[in-house]
Amino acid sequence: MFFDLVGRGKAVFNIPATDARHQKYRRALHAGLNARATLEYASLLEDETNVLLQRLEQAPEHLEAHIRRHAGAIIMKLAFGYTVKDENDFFISSAEESSQISGWAMAPGRWLVDYYPIRQSLAVGPSLVNLTFVVR
Repeated sequence: MFFDLVGRGKAVFNIPATDARHQKYRRALHAGLNARATLEYASLLEDETNVLLQRLEQAPEHLEAHIRRHAGAIIMKLAFGYTVKDENDFFISSAEESSQISGWAMAPGRWLVDYYPIRQSLAVGPSLVNLTFVVR
C-alpha cells in the first residue's frame, strides 16, 4: 500500500507480474545484468575497487562512508553514466535521504489505511459535499 500512496506503484521492483510493464522491465534488467553484459562492467568494478582500497588505506576509520560511496558510485555509473567524485556527492546524499524517508514511511502504522482498511478503496478521501450533508 505504501508504494501506491507515495506514487511508487509502477517502479521497477514494485509492479506485479500481471502488469503490462512487467515483461518490458524484466527484459531490460536481463539485458543489462546477464553474464555477458556484466563483462563490460569489469573495468568499472576494478577502477572503483581500487578507489575504495585507496580510501580505506588513507582513512580506515571511515569504512562505512567508503563502502557507501563505492556502492553508490557503481550504481550511478551503470544506471545513469554519472561519475561520483567524492564522499559528499549530491546524488549519493539524495539517494541515502530517499532511502531513509522510505524506511520511515514504510513503518507499520504510519498510514491511516493501516488502521482503517476501508481507506484503501477511497481514492482521495470523503468529498466536502458529502461531509457538509452529514453535518446538516
